[in-house]
Amino acid sequence: MTNCDRQIAARQKRYKVWQGLPMENYHLLYFSLADEREDVQKKTFTKWINAQFAKVIKYFY
Repeated sequence: MTNCDRQIAARQKRYKVWQGLPMENYHLLYFSLADEREDVQKKTFTKWINAQFAKVIKYFY
């Protein structure tokens, strides 16, 4: 199972939980998805900045 497949399965599992919610609680789903997106962006940025630091360190040593 690839990382992408795991992410899709996790989203589907979360969606099943939200299906039974009353309409007035859908804002919770919105914020939950926004938090997930923010976490992914932080992880991506961290990987990118670490790669940039690794390039600089190789240059000086």
